[in-house]
Amino acid sequence: MHSFFDTFQLLALMCKQYPFLLFSLLLATAVAHPALAQKKYHPGYLVRPAGDTLRGEVSVRNNQRMAQSCLFRPGKDAPAVEYTPADIKAYGIASGDEYQAALVPAATPDVGAKPGFMRLLAQGKATLYTYPDADDRPHYYYQIGAENPAELVQTVQTVKVDNLPVQERLYPFRKVLSQAFVDCPAVQSMLVRAELNESQLRNIFNRYNTCGPGQPAAKQLTTRATTVRIGLLAGAQRATSELSDDGEIALTSRFRPVAGIGLTVHPASFSPALTLRLEALYQTQLHESEPYTRISFSALKTTRTPQIKLTTLRVPLLLRYALPTRSLRPYVQAGVEVAILLDTHQALVISTEEQLNRSSYMTTTYELAVRKLGYGPTGALGLLIPTGTVGSIQFEVRYNYLDNTSQSADVIGGARTLSLLAGYNFGH
Repeated sequence: MHSFFDTFQLLALMCKQYPFLLFSLLLATAVAHPALAQKKYHPGYLVRPAGDTLRGEVSVRNNQRMAQSCLFRPGKDAPAVEYTPADIKAYGIASGDEYQAALVPAATPDVGAKPGFMRLLAQGKATLYTYPDADDRPHYYYQIGAENPAELVQTVQTVKVDNLPVQERLYPFRKVLSQAFVDCPAVQSMLVRAELNESQLRNIFNRYNTCGPGQPAAKQLTTRATTVRIGLLAGAQRATSELSDDGEIALTSRFRPVAGIGLTVHPASFSPALTLRLEALYQTQLHESEPYTRISFSALKTTRTPQIKLTTLRVPLLLRYALPTRSLRPYVQAGVEVAILLDTHQALVISTEEQLNRSSYMTTTYELAVRKLGYGPTGALGLLIPTGTVGSIQFEVRYNYLDNTSQSADVIGGARTLSLLAGYNFGH
């Protein structure tokens, strides 16, 4: 545990090293307070039961809420009205997704279908929809003509092969679509190896909807685009490792500043709750231990003090899952981290004092080679605080473990680091 004095020292050091960034984060927090209550509105429309279209602005929320209701306002200064599937036929974003009111089939036959807004993926002779479940997993549905939507299913079951459990993937949806699209031979070859995902299903349905002579072109729907956001990070990091010197010596580096930039990438094919995170973090660690004694080959008592100063560029690649909530979004992320040694002049330094004639001492220094590249797993827990359309603040606790630090195996163990980070991501 760290004392209050250690914590005060850490805060003072961060303020000294990164005053501008910390000021920016505090300013962003102040801006975020009123912005948290705001919704993200985009140009959009809704289709009323009579078939007429009303244009205005639609609130873009998480998948669950978009599937349950439409929050619409005719203009920026007009009050917003929430519509359910019973109130309107459809709604959409002008440059994005389109949702249609429909009866969503239940997961079990004993439960009736429920009304919801299903996101439209393809439309023509056959229509393709998606709808999220309670865990935000996408389910896919098809509709032909005036029939009710039916779910497309892909399952995994465990079977025994030579008395060993083996997972086997089953594709009932392939047979269902093969029978439904029997009049289009071009689609049959696409179904042989098809997987149940948005990209492949879009291609199959678009091909079927344009299959045959004289068929009109399939309705081209706007697909979700991959988004990239840049952000700033700053915080503090401490590390521990071990030195092998006739026994294991614990090395500790106190909390020291760390800062860098990050990219948050949301691929179009990913669930809105999943993102990729790539960062570049600059940090310096000074690994030390209390002086310890050893007996030299000449049977003289020696006192040794290890000091290892490492300046590295940390490059973690992480997969992040954030809960699709409104104002506060807890997240968990995991991945791999590469550490690139920047300061190659610093290595392991051991000062040895040897008593020669009971009154004199000799100091010697040994330098051991340190690896220029290390890697290992990393994971984190954090919290995102959206600031309207401006961006989002993040707070995070991260842990990672690197492989061997020294070039010689088992001399300096891999560093285990704990980081406390705060950052700001621009855009939404």
